[in-house]
Amino acid sequence: MEIYPKHILPYPQYHFIEQSKLLTQSGLVLIRHIESDKVQWIDNSNVLHPDCIQIQSDHLRDLSNNLLGVFKVDDIFYGISKEYRHSYCELWKEDTMGLIPADNECFKDENRGFYFIPIDNLLKCDLPEVGEQKCHFMIFHTPTKCNFWHISIRLLNSENKEISSLDLNDKKKKTIEDVVISVDIKTKKTKKLVDFAKLMSATRKKHVQRKGGKNTYGGTELDWLHLNSLDLINDGELIVSSREESSLVRVSNIYKKPKIKYIIHSGSLYKKTSLAKYLLKRTGVKFVGHAGQHTITVEKDDTLPNGQYYLYLYNNNFGSAKTLPKFSWKSYKGVGSYKKGKASYYYKYLVDEKKKTYRLVKKFAVPYSSVVSSVQHFDENITFSSGMNHTYGEYDKNGKMIRTFTYQSKRYAYRVMKYKYDIF
Repeated sequence: MEIYPKHILPYPQYHFIEQSKLLTQSGLVLIRHIESDKVQWIDNSNVLHPDCIQIQSDHLRDLSNNLLGVFKVDDIFYGISKEYRHSYCELWKEDTMGLIPADNECFKDENRGFYFIPIDNLLKCDLPEVGEQKCHFMIFHTPTKCNFWHISIRLLNSENKEISSLDLNDKKKKTIEDVVISVDIKTKKTKKLVDFAKLMSATRKKHVQRKGGKNTYGGTELDWLHLNSLDLINDGELIVSSREESSLVRVSNIYKKPKIKYIIHSGSLYKKTSLAKYLLKRTGVKFVGHAGQHTITVEKDDTLPNGQYYLYLYNNNFGSAKTLPKFSWKSYKGVGSYKKGKASYYYKYLVDEKKKTYRLVKKFAVPYSSVVSSVQHFDENITFSSGMNHTYGEYDKNGKMIRTFTYQSKRYAYRVMKYKYDIF
């Protein structure tokens, strides 16, 4: 018995729906599914929670929908099993018969959620200008071999060229996670503030693409710096954390002409480069420098003299940089691998900008996590999350464990933060 609805198949006598008809015929409505494990409802109602409405990939080039009409609401419950999608979801060619999947190649999931998109409203959406590109939505008839009523939503720029959300700021840029932007919440406009590919070109040229030719996310853009956190030191100055270079970089004059003020790094990456002059000198007791760190945070203290402040972070203690295969980790004694390590650490530095030094003033071990993870000062305690270890919890100010929680996950929680309810 065939469970897949035959009425949505393309037939040889069918023709592509003209673009003009899609754009000029009022009242047309699209329907989009939400997978069962992603469905959330608002207060036990039949209204979907906005958090569960997500695009199907990490870029909005082609958001799949269906045109309501011949395609009925109940048809949204049918789908093609993952291992067979390549065959059935290819673009249909005119004058050919569609393909109906066998029962073992498709499924029916009545727990799927769905939402509607009126085409009239979609085309009228006033989108914010991003990276000096004015964007708008457009719909295209993209029938597949198993669904004639498949409609794609895409983003176009002012020249009606397709763009993706990953390259809105710079179509020619071949790197990722190396730019800091600002967003004006009133005008909804964005502005590129710091392009580290230019600011740190001396080390940028040392990096190569990962083995296999793709970055962590499957793209071909070079993820050479991998910025994972930042914090403002004051208006116009910030500090960023680079996982790939195991570095902390302070940048000044970010709104006009960004300049590097200093770099904190314990390896040899910057030696014999133009960036070496920005390195702060390590003082105090000897310690192993941070490696693959996350959640850099500035902490100011009124009892400190001018030019001094604290920086604290989650030191993953992870000794790997896929884009720097020749980098030496000799000075990072005890670093772990992706799957195994003795411990990660809470690190707290005292920075003295006048003397151009930094020293470690507090440290304690936390469960090992090679990537992601976080630490946070909360009242007088320190919360943490060790993502790869599937643990989070809280220490007192002396590094004594108060409580640890564990959870089950196929991947990990990126960060865990604690807040007081009275701030909401």
